[in-house]
Amino acid sequence: MYLAAEYTGRMRLVQSWPLLWVSGALIVGAGLAVLLPSSAVTWLLLVASLLGLVGLGLILLGHPRWLLGIGLGLVVVLAGLGTLVRTAIAPIPTGARPMTDQVVTIVSAPGERVHGLVAYADMELGQTVNRVRLEWIGGEAYRYGTRLVVDGRLRPGAIEERFNERGYLLAHGAMGVLEATRLEVVDGRAGHGLLRWLHDLRLNLIDRLRGALAAPEQAIVAGILLGERSDFSAELEEVFRRTGTTHILVVSGSNVVVIAMVVLGLVQLVHRRLALGVTALVLAGFVVVSGADTSVVRATMFYGLYLLAQLTGRRVHGPTVVAATAALMLLITPWLLIYDAGFQLSFAAVLGLVLFQPWFNAVLPPLFVPEYAAPALAAHVATLPILVYTFGSASLVAPLVNALIGPLVPVIMALGAAVAALPGIRLLAWLAEGVTTLLILVVTSFAQLPWAAEDLPRHHLGWTTLTLALLGVVAVLAQRWLVRERRLGRAGL
Repeated sequence: MYLAAEYTGRMRLVQSWPLLWVSGALIVGAGLAVLLPSSAVTWLLLVASLLGLVGLGLILLGHPRWLLGIGLGLVVVLAGLGTLVRTAIAPIPTGARPMTDQVVTIVSAPGERVHGLVAYADMELGQTVNRVRLEWIGGEAYRYGTRLVVDGRLRPGAIEERFNERGYLLAHGAMGVLEATRLEVVDGRAGHGLLRWLHDLRLNLIDRLRGALAAPEQAIVAGILLGERSDFSAELEEVFRRTGTTHILVVSGSNVVVIAMVVLGLVQLVHRRLALGVTALVLAGFVVVSGADTSVVRATMFYGLYLLAQLTGRRVHGPTVVAATAALMLLITPWLLIYDAGFQLSFAAVLGLVLFQPWFNAVLPPLFVPEYAAPALAAHVATLPILVYTFGSASLVAPLVNALIGPLVPVIMALGAAVAALPGIRLLAWLAEGVTTLLILVVTSFAQLPWAAEDLPRHHLGWTTLTLALLGVVAVLAQRWLVRERRLGRAGL
């Protein structure tokens, strides 16, 4: 009887949330399209189409409606595999070749690397435009919309044991690396006018923070507010790495939520439906201003789906929104799933919050302040396997440090925004520096502990399996707690 009831509950879940299964099928399709060779993909397309037809036939014969979920899911896998394989693979150069008088247009904010400066650029080859990562040593940090004539060498991304540069470039839509030996500006105002204005606004805000705040507080405020990390020293990067708090130095979902709540609250005073549209436009602009990091793109799309559900009167289901957001991003760039650690960490953290945070809230004693410790633990457990496998790093103090600095991050964000808007008011700058100094003190104190972090071998299956086992235990305990809570709820207790 219990098994039958459990089976019926699962079938109802498939019926109730078809978008969850369709999105999951698209994610599977994206992963297979990236990993498998063309011959294997062809056979999978054939098998998926046959299974989809079987599912459709069973539905037409009057079998339970949940088969529609399987039929749709397999059809989407078929569509996902076919379209992604055909459209996602850029014309990757097979070897290095010289480029002379090549015209490129900068389409991203410039970044600093050990060997010089880098930015993504659109390269004009005849009638086609291909994206490359432009690298140059010294000179000006060219901003978005700068059109250049370049001499240099175009090469494919390298595939090494520690880093797959080719996959990383594909995840960012680039076909290769253009190493420039000569650059000449031919137009400083190319590109889309609105995007150019937003990029200029980002640079202006960073300059205001640099003028108003002292180091290293300025670097942290710029990281939390705008995702800017060019002013970080190697020592400061190491401190945040050892405490598992590097994620606060990039724009994340919390930034998006704060901005959305402020804009929504202000515009709702005038018109409710207008507020939803204005909020969506402001968040789209914030994606550009913050550098279009994976986490902020994910959070913006996540919140956009939430707004759409509000407009259409639909119920919001956390796992469905997460899966649909991932599927939409992978339709644009399927390589993100395999080769972008930021994408993996971002969605793993969100799933941890959705699936594990309620259980941690219930089991942690009040002494641990569950409202701050529960989300930190949930996100850390969910992302630990990725951190261990990809980076060979496991911070033992990350949950505690994240819980301690959690309340400080939104305060620093608000004060940083106030300083950027009103850099002449010294009181705001002093307050921002004071709160940021407290955050640095907490992080630095824990980073100095000899056991704060463990450096493990990268891509080590043993350690990765151990962290996956820990994740599985937490998932089982959280699921059992959820089932028990639902039974008590149905019983009216």
